[in-house]
Amino acid sequence: MTAKNGYPFVSITWASSNIGMVIYYVFGLIWNHAFLNALSTFIIASSVVLWYFRKATSRPPAPVATSICRALFSHIGSIAMGSFAVAIVDFFRMLVSFFHGHMRAARE
Repeated sequence: MTAKNGYPFVSITWASSNIGMVIYYVFGLIWNHAFLNALSTFIIASSVVLWYFRKATSRPPAPVATSICRALFSHIGSIAMGSFAVAIVDFFRMLVSFFHGHMRAARE
């Protein structure tokens, strides 16, 4: 597929609904990243707590599996809410950085 000018790149005209969808998907990507980061941090921290702070005789046989169940069944809402707050802050940080770069380029 080639464009009219013979180059392999095609120009895209953005409609206002497309820009909204891109913003929605970028925010969703940021939120998913923050969620998976928080979930993995919780699982690692919970596994360490289950193994380190119990006596050797009362340790669970699979602390990682126990931590995954604990995260998914007891703490998923807290992890999702915390990652949502992180995603909002990161999204606005990205917007400010984007506009700062454009303003610096316009100034020069």
